[in-house]
Amino acid sequence: MAGKKKKLSRREQKKQKQRQKERVRRRTGWEEPEAPEPNWQLMEDLRPFLSQRDLNKGLTTVMELAMDSDELVDEPEFSSLFFMPITAFMLFVAAMEENGLTADDYFALPEEARSEKFLEIVEQILPELLTDEFQETLTERAETARARFRDSGNEQKLWQTSAVQFILEMKADEEAEFYPGLIYTIAAKSIEAGPLLITPDDEDEEPFDEEAAQQQIDNVPGLRDYLDNIMKMAQERFIHDMLDSELLFQLFTDAEIEEGAVMLEQDSGHSLDAVGDFLNRILTEPRRAEMVARLDRVLTDLPEHLQGIQPFLEDIQADLPELEPQTASWAALIAALIGEINSYDPD
Repeated sequence: MAGKKKKLSRREQKKQKQRQKERVRRRTGWEEPEAPEPNWQLMEDLRPFLSQRDLNKGLTTVMELAMDSDELVDEPEFSSLFFMPITAFMLFVAAMEENGLTADDYFALPEEARSEKFLEIVEQILPELLTDEFQETLTERAETARARFRDSGNEQKLWQTSAVQFILEMKADEEAEFYPGLIYTIAAKSIEAGPLLITPDDEDEEPFDEEAAQQQIDNVPGLRDYLDNIMKMAQERFIHDMLDSELLFQLFTDAEIEEGAVMLEQDSGHSLDAVGDFLNRILTEPRRAEMVARLDRVLTDLPEHLQGIQPFLEDIQADLPELEPQTASWAALIAALIGEINSYDPD
């Protein structure tokens, strides 16, 4: 009969488990993730509250500062921050319907009751709006704003912004149910901006007043900057997709592509100046006219999933007759040329 197995002490059990973990890690190549660096400057900005003898009281004050951070939405770092307005509006409408409210019911509520219902619905949809990407952007803006408030000696806004960032970093670690006032305000203005950006249906009886629509957009603080930033990012993505040969429009002839490939090979592909010089040489007046005609066909046959790039193609087409270097259309054509060269198969 085998002897009784000796029971390991708690300390020995812990060591044994640690050894087992290390063996698994060695076999799988698992590496311990690096712990994030503490945000010492944030802690310093909140030191008047976090260094209090009664820490709970200090944290309560931080929560109150975050709750009262609505006014930060007018600061330059936050004024152009929006959740995607159309998405925010559609989520709000869907949540309102889930709550058994029609639009008529909602607007028939007394002002105070409507305000409470609005906040209740916003809180319901915020988990879908507050993506990791948005939180990262907001945190970057908060860092910039805190530095500005620190330099200017604006303690109240420094503390408010620091409190917002503190709450955001807490939410990154656990599912907190508390949202700073700034977040609610961004959500509110995003929901209100949504209908302004919905493209009118072609079957609408009312004629669409483009000038009035643009004026409404300009009347919402920060919305024009937000839309300009969105358009800029979309244009950059469009150029990158052409450069990576993910968007090919056959703008260049086989002869141009073959000559361009030789030029890139000789230049080791390092100089955009060389590509620009080549593009400038081949873009004779007749070739510009041919490209304009080619873009007519591209735009006519543009599939539904690529409708978002239509404005950029139209810009290239409009700019081609008098195309100038160092413009967005010039950069797009360089990207298109390199993309077509890289994807070219002479067979």
